[in-house]
Amino acid sequence: MAAATSGTRSAYGNDFDELGRIIRRVEQMAQIGFWRLDLADDSLDWSEQVFAIHDMEYGPVPDVDKALSFYPLYDRQRLMRALDGAINDGIAYDLELDFTSACGKTKRVRALGDPQFRDGRISAIVGAFQDVSASHEIERRLEKASLTDDLTELPNRRHFTRRFERLSSDRFRPFALALFDLDHFKQINDGYGHKAGDEMLRAAAQAMRQPWLRSSFAARLGGDEFVVLFTDADMVAEIGDTTERLVDALRLDMMFRSKPLSVTGTVGVAAIDTPGYSLSEVLSCADAALYAAKANGRGTATISSPEDMFFGSAAA
Repeated sequence: MAAATSGTRSAYGNDFDELGRIIRRVEQMAQIGFWRLDLADDSLDWSEQVFAIHDMEYGPVPDVDKALSFYPLYDRQRLMRALDGAINDGIAYDLELDFTSACGKTKRVRALGDPQFRDGRISAIVGAFQDVSASHEIERRLEKASLTDDLTELPNRRHFTRRFERLSSDRFRPFALALFDLDHFKQINDGYGHKAGDEMLRAAAQAMRQPWLRSSFAARLGGDEFVVLFTDADMVAEIGDTTERLVDALRLDMMFRSKPLSVTGTVGVAAIDTPGYSLSEVLSCADAALYAAKANGRGTATISSPEDMFFGSAAA
């Protein structure tokens, strides 16, 4: 698309009467600006609020290439495709995009474009431009909250399910899922109260943030039950050593009201080296391995696979 010529014309006209003042007030309140691209001469007009969102003083309108440069490459390409579709095929668009203003401030903007027809032909593209950074941040925080366990601040079951679904949709590579719970956790809750139990759960979550686990994905499923998803090729290839290290990390000691408390974790691991297993099947395999480990003794681990469930017993 050819670059537009510069200008200072307002997208709502040069008639600064009472209506124009009202429109500018509305733009400021809603943080919405308006623009128009005239296809006859490639002239681009911005309203004052478009300049404001760009953190630019009202003046000459940048050409289209300069206007597009405020977007990161991926969103710039999305916007260019949408604009070309409006110009060539008359397709309106409504996009949310990442954006960096003239002073380097990162924002989230909404860009709308509609073809304007004259004598049956597309004569211009007109649109609205809105700063939606505040609402986007609220949505982002709400989304994060919906995926985070309140007590431990680890990902919750919903987040884990999403992560597994994304893993399943990618090209398959071997992975392992470790399921664990804290041994005799109920005794801590009953003997010292739920605050002590909460502190122990937070300690377990902190153990899952150790540097060596950064390539994995840990989540709290509920109660004292946690899961760790291992996708790192080396950690999966050496799943025995990885599991032993996880068991060691779950030997937790803490002080609660001047009293020492200690727990261990028992771990069941599902090692998956072939594709096609659902989340339910993988969790069932890890759960069976967890019960096998408990039968061998608390603070231990058992590694199994779906093939073991169907064709043999879990291997310690």
